[in-house]
Amino acid sequence: MLWFALAIALPARGQTDPCLQRTVAVSVVDTAAKPVTGLTPQDFHAEMKGKRVPILSAMPDESSHRVLIVLDASKSMVEDEKEWSLAKSLAGEALAASPGHFQAGLIVFNDQVRVKIPVQSGTQAARRALDELPERPRKKDQRIGRHTALWDALMAATELLDPPQFGDSIYAITDGWDNASSKGLKMLRKTLAARGVRVFAEWFGYDVLSGFPGTPEDSPLSDFLAVVGDSGGLLATIPPRPRPGTPLPNYSQLRADQLKKIRSEAQELYTAWQFVYRLDVALPAPVSRPKRWKLSIPQGRSPKPDWVLAFPAYIEACEARH
Repeated sequence: MLWFALAIALPARGQTDPCLQRTVAVSVVDTAAKPVTGLTPQDFHAEMKGKRVPILSAMPDESSHRVLIVLDASKSMVEDEKEWSLAKSLAGEALAASPGHFQAGLIVFNDQVRVKIPVQSGTQAARRALDELPERPRKKDQRIGRHTALWDALMAATELLDPPQFGDSIYAITDGWDNASSKGLKMLRKTLAARGVRVFAEWFGYDVLSGFPGTPEDSPLSDFLAVVGDSGGLLATIPPRPRPGTPLPNYSQLRADQLKKIRSEAQELYTAWQFVYRLDVALPAPVSRPKRWKLSIPQGRSPKPDWVLAFPAYIEACEARH
């Protein structure tokens, strides 16, 4: 099951007070990986610190959105050949879906960014670079193996999305650890918020779900989960979360139905970054620092209680939005 996360506020165009009136990127997806369309301002309810936040408009954004695929090729991702093969195939499938549904670029990283291909009209260069990655680490080939600079890779992705456009997303295929970045987590989160870039993730969380706490030099995994959640993305776990009381399979033991579920959840991610509502909201007061808010579709409006609603964890401070 997808973990829902949150989008980030962007300035609305043509408004007299951009501090009080914001445009927010919101995705609503059903479990069949289909977008929930036809929603109106009356279908949403928002509040901040107990005060109602009026929804001024809710319009689908019709532009073709940009996605930077960020593939983790560090030691922890490539040691298991089945895991690495699955990670590469997920990146390749996302490239194959572009540019018909969205426009994609590619970053591959380990202890530093090794491949950097911006969003282009075609994906031939990115697909060729992906195909050329080795199947296992080699001493003379530094593209896979080694340490993990996840924060640096995500920062590099935001730079390839400069200048920012509404609906920009990052698709991270990773186990979520970082132990080699030169850029800090605080800078990354500030940059994502300021540019309105959402982070979606295929999280290879087998070690963590099995109880592995990470090594002393690894950043806490909660840091990565917060990056996804606060930015407005969605998180899919690999392997899929099992039913309570059933064992957790490793990557070499994934059954056909589990692989099918992985692909289905990937389609939900595609839908979430492809179909985005521009939600114009009016804040009750100026925001001097990031503040949490709530957004929901009240019961009775939604015939499907299992809709996934991705909305901002925080409304950013006025001075942070540039």
